[in-house]
Amino acid sequence: MYYNIHIPLFFLASFFILFLKLGQTNNFREKKQITTLLLGSIITSTVGMTTNLILPTMRVFDLNWVGQITTVVWVLFIFYAIFRYGLFEIRFILARLMYFTLGSLIVIVIYYGVVIFQTAIYGSPLNPSTLLLGIPISLGFIYIYDLYKKSVSEKVSSLILNPGWDPKDVLIKFNEDVSVLLNYEEIILLLKLTIRQTLNPLDFVIYIELDNGQKYFEPKEYSHKLPKSFEGLFVWWKEIEYKPIQVEEVELEFPEDFLDKKNEVLQVIEEMKANNMQIIIPIFNSERMLGIVMLSRKDSGLIYTSWQKKFLQSLCSTTALGLQRANLYQEVKDFNKSLQEKIKAATYEIEEKNKKLAESLRIERDMLDILGHELRTPITTVRNLLGMIKIMWDKRVLDDTKMETYIEMANESIRREISLLETILASAKIDNEKLELSKEKVDVFDVVNDSFIAYQQMADSKGIKLIKELPNERTYCLADRLRLQQVIDNLVSNAIKYTKYGTVTIRVYKDGENVTFSVIDTGEGISEEDMKHLGEKFFRAKNYVVTNAKIGDRQIIRPGGTGIGLYVVYQLVKYMNGKIDVKSKVGEGSTFSVTLPEYKDKSSQSIFPQCSEVSQIQAF
Repeated sequence: MYYNIHIPLFFLASFFILFLKLGQTNNFREKKQITTLLLGSIITSTVGMTTNLILPTMRVFDLNWVGQITTVVWVLFIFYAIFRYGLFEIRFILARLMYFTLGSLIVIVIYYGVVIFQTAIYGSPLNPSTLLLGIPISLGFIYIYDLYKKSVSEKVSSLILNPGWDPKDVLIKFNEDVSVLLNYEEIILLLKLTIRQTLNPLDFVIYIELDNGQKYFEPKEYSHKLPKSFEGLFVWWKEIEYKPIQVEEVELEFPEDFLDKKNEVLQVIEEMKANNMQIIIPIFNSERMLGIVMLSRKDSGLIYTSWQKKFLQSLCSTTALGLQRANLYQEVKDFNKSLQEKIKAATYEIEEKNKKLAESLRIERDMLDILGHELRTPITTVRNLLGMIKIMWDKRVLDDTKMETYIEMANESIRREISLLETILASAKIDNEKLELSKEKVDVFDVVNDSFIAYQQMADSKGIKLIKELPNERTYCLADRLRLQQVIDNLVSNAIKYTKYGTVTIRVYKDGENVTFSVIDTGEGISEEDMKHLGEKFFRAKNYVVTNAKIGDRQIIRPGGTGIGLYVVYQLVKYMNGKIDVKSKVGEGSTFSVTLPEYKDKSSQSIFPQCSEVSQIQAF
C-alpha cells in the first residue's frame, strides 16, 4: 500500500518539474531534450505502474515482465536525447554517476557507522540515549556532508566534466585579466588562449573591427582570407541582427524565433558549413557589433552543449567590455598625443613669433638710431656751413667762389634731407594705406635727366663715372611723375653710395608695350641670401652692415642707409602696376630694373588704386 502512494507521487512530482522547466526555457535544444524525457517518462511510468503496481493489487502477476521492458524503453529515450539533442555528454554522464555514487557512499558509511557505534555502546540504535545523541550527530553530518558534496562536485567537474578547468573559475579569471588589459591585441590573444584551453575546437576564427577601422584576426593566417570568404556570411548575418547561431540546432529543427528570417538564416548556415564552422557568436558593445567568434567542431567530435554556448557568450561579452575600455584608453592616449603636438607646435610658433618680434624691435630700434643720424647729418652740415659763412662774412674774407661752394654744399644737404623725409613719409603712407598715385603721361627723358643732374656731383666726388643711355626717340610711360622720380633717385643714390669705383649707368629702353629703367653699377654686389630679403622694411644687405670683415677676398663696405629706401621703391613700383627685377653678383655689381607700362593716347587720367585696393596685386 505504501508503494501505491509513494511511486505515483514521485512520478507526478517529476512530471511537474519537467513541465515547469519546459515552460521556462527559451532554448530550442533544451525544449527538445525535455520533451523527449517527458515522452519517455510518461510512456514508461504509465505502462510500468499499470503492470507492476495496479495489476498486482488485483492479483495479476503475469504481466510484470512488461514493466521491466518499459525501463529499457525509457533508457532508449535517454540515449536518443543524448545523441540527437546533446542532452548529456559521456563525460557528463560519468561525472553525474561518480557524483551521486560518492555522495551516497558517505551517507551509507556514516549511517552504518553510527548504527554500529550505537549498538555496540547502547545495545540498540533506538535507545533513548542514542536518540538524544543523534541530534548533535545529525547537525555535524549536515555540516560535513555540505563540505563533502561541494568538494566532490569541484573534483568531479575538474577531473571528468571539464578536465583541467572549471567554467566559473575560468570566467572569473578571464574577467580579472581583461580588466587590466588596455591593448587590443592582448585582449584578443587572451580570448584565443581561453577558447583553446577550454572548449578546444579543431579550428576557430576571431575577427575584430574597431571604430578607427583597424581589423584584428586570430589566427593571423585569416587576415587575408576572412574578408573575402566570410563576406556573404556577414551580409546575411546582419539581416538576423547578429544573433548567435549553432548549425546543429538549426539542422535539428528550425528555431521559432528565426521563422521570419528563414532564408537569411539558411544562407548563414550555408556560409558557415562552407568554412567548416559550427557555431557563431557576436562580440557586441552598447552601440554596435565589434566582431565575431566562430568555432568548428570540438576535438572530441561532440557538439557544443547549451552551457558551453553560454560560456562562450560570457567570454564574448567580457571581451566586448575590454575592447571598449581599450578603445577609450586609446582615444584618450591619441587625444593627449595630439594635444601635446598642438601645444608643442603652438609653443614653437609663439617662440618663433617672439623671436621675430624681438628681432623686428631690435632692427627698428637700430634703424631709428640710424634714421636719427641720417636726419641730423644734413641739418648739421647746413648749420656748420651757415656758421662758416657768417664767420667769414664778419672777417670780410668771404669771396664769391667760397660763397658759391658753401651754398652748393648746403643745397645738397637740404636736398638729401628732403629726399630722406619724402622716403619716410612715403613709407608711413604705405604702411597706413594712405598713399595715392596719379596716373599720368610721364616723359622718361625728364626723369632720367633730373636724376642725372641731381647726383652728378655725388658721383664726381667719389670718382665714379655717371652714365645715362636713352632711346633715340622721346619715350613716355604711364606712372606718377613724382613717385617715379623718387624711385629712380633712390636707385641711383644707392648705386653711387655702395660703389667704390667704376661706373653707374642709367639705361632706358622699350620692351614691347613697356618701358624699362635699369640702374647698373660696378659695386660690391649682393649675396644670394640677401637677395631673398630685398624690399623688406629695415633690411640692409650684410655687405653694408658688418665692418672690418670680408666676403671672400673682398672688403665689406661700412654701414649705410636706413633700410626703408628699397622698401618704398618696391611698394611704389607695385602700386604703379610695374615690376622690379634685380640681378647681382658679389664682386661684379648689381642691376636694378623697373618696368612700367608705356603711355598710350587712350589711357585715362584716373587715380591709381590706393594701398588698400592693391593689396591683392602680386608682388614682383
